[in-house]
Amino acid sequence: MKYERPQERGNQVNEFSTGTHTGQISKVVKTRSKKGNDMFVLTVTGENEENGVYFLTFGTEYTEANLSYILASIQDNGVDIPEEIDFGFNKDTFYFLKNKDVYIRVEEQEYNGKKRQAIVDFLTVDEYEKDDMFDDETIYEDSW
Repeated sequence: MKYERPQERGNQVNEFSTGTHTGQISKVVKTRSKKGNDMFVLTVTGENEENGVYFLTFGTEYTEANLSYILASIQDNGVDIPEEIDFGFNKDTFYFLKNKDVYIRVEEQEYNGKKRQAIVDFLTVDEYEKDDMFDDETIYEDSW
């Protein structure tokens, strides 16, 4: 090999493409948001080793709805949601979320001046199947 100095490190993260996907919550990290709210950072891994993150922030007006959709997505993947768990920023929720299959929607967003793919929603099976009907394999033709 003849050495050539690398100019720029390529994007080494295998991101989800825009659209709907199946995945598994492969990692849960307990942290705080920049505003000081409790937060779980969920890493979702796809069947082709794609990765994406979702920031589940507690103490906001959206927390309950966001957590409910995550749980509905898990339930729609065949997991019973235990009634004895009080879901929130606690150890039970932290451990329950790990390694659960989910449906997600990914969109392109701008963060710190760079475009990236971001998990924007956890989907129910009905939402996933509805969106999946119009995936990349759908052929659009003007000559009909």
